[in-house]
Amino acid sequence: MFAKVHFGYRDGVPLASGHAAPPVYGKMISERVRGIQAVKLWPHNFPMNARTKHSEPLAALWRPEASCFLEMEFGLTGLVRMAKGQSVAQRWHEVR
Repeated sequence: MFAKVHFGYRDGVPLASGHAAPPVYGKMISERVRGIQAVKLWPHNFPMNARTKHSEPLAALWRPEASCFLEMEFGLTGLVRMAKGQSVAQRWHEVR
């Protein structure tokens, strides 16, 4: 699914507004990785048949939970793995 994503957290700290930073555009692909559900945001023009084990998505949300809002909007909450290996909270707003 093609989407416009506003990140709700930066380094595990909630942003003042879901629209505090510019949106990221891409396509969301849901998959299981080692038995754990993940939603990955890939560049909108990235051919999925060109993906290798070294390909990196724009963002990944682990153990996602969806919540719906009025006006055809919804959000996803889950965990993001940081470079140091810890997982922190993340929310993707207004994914359409």
